[in-house]
Amino acid sequence: MINLSITKVSSKGQITIPKKVRDELDIESGDKVLVELTERAALIKPLKKPSESMRGIGKKTKEKLGNMKAVELIEQMRKEDEEEL
Repeated sequence: MINLSITKVSSKGQITIPKKVRDELDIESGDKVLVELTERAALIKPLKKPSESMRGIGKKTKEKLGNMKAVELIEQMRKEDEEEL
């Protein structure tokens, strides 16, 4: 479905993405978008939210470290830092 919306460019070159578009693309305040320039148009694409792109990274990292607790990891890293000095 094609939704057309008109928005105005501010004196600073800013635009407001219409609410219907934000809702459809799940864009919220503070989210980042990619503005891609084509031959005669600019496309706005939402970027993945960190929570989406990083989902599961903690569990995978924990498994790689032998299920080490965060406190233990920090202690180990501090010890390695001290040894380097």
